[in-house]
Amino acid sequence: MTRSICPSLLPLASVTAQAQQNQGRVVKIRSASTHSAPAERMRVQIEIFAQGENVGLAAGELASLTSLARKQVASWKAVPESIVCSRPGVATHRFMPSEASLALQMSLIPVAADEASEPASELQLRPIVSSTLTADFELPTSADGTSELTFAEQLKDQMEAADLSGVGRLDANVGCRQCGTMPGVPLVQFIRRISAEERAAVTGQLLAKAKREAESFALAAGMRLGEVSVIEPFEANAADELLPSLGASGQLLDIDEASSAFPGRISHGLVAQVTFELLNDRSDSQILKSARR
Repeated sequence: MTRSICPSLLPLASVTAQAQQNQGRVVKIRSASTHSAPAERMRVQIEIFAQGENVGLAAGELASLTSLARKQVASWKAVPESIVCSRPGVATHRFMPSEASLALQMSLIPVAADEASEPASELQLRPIVSSTLTADFELPTSADGTSELTFAEQLKDQMEAADLSGVGRLDANVGCRQCGTMPGVPLVQFIRRISAEERAAVTGQLLAKAKREAESFALAAGMRLGEVSVIEPFEANAADELLPSLGASGQLLDIDEASSAFPGRISHGLVAQVTFELLNDRSDSQILKSARR
């Protein structure tokens, strides 16, 4: 059986066939764009601990300590709206009886010969709960970042001297398990805000850079560059590989802040894979647009 196409549909059939053929011709470019600016604030985070006969009493003690800590950092001129505390959580598993206390208690606990390998329930710690306080401080500025580092060290010393973390109030037999950040040690980051205008500028730079590179591939292939069909941002780990010069300062562009463990200028960037269509001649562009309609 022979099938025929209505003459009036022949142009549409031709356009569709050519459009389908063109859809397979693309060039994919991985591109990156960065921008840097001075740090504006220093963000300090410190975990506050409290202990009690039970979790409820420990939580009550923690509420008092966090309230005092808020007032203390406010007196040190923290940005008022930046002072926040996380929801409390149980932290007993992060501690253990200290070696000196453990040895003393073990010598005082009678252990039968057949029970020598069993753990002693008497060595359990009283419940410990914690909450993380976060506060931002406006930075003094210097050309080389020395004043920012001095400010950070002075503030950390103040926090430790005031026992803002509450570690000094824990039972004498409490020792820390060697995992993660040591309790009572403040964490410091330097941050700056990323404006909508800056995000737009970095995005525009990335697309322009990708287009220049794609045009060189199209020219080498004897074709012409078409429109952008897909933009795929990379995840943070991929961004680190494509932006090695940024190190820990590298950030994706879908956030409002850029941060670094070091003062001075903080860089952030956008990393994406941009897909362009490749066209054979000037009529291809019109063919593809007609097919999309």
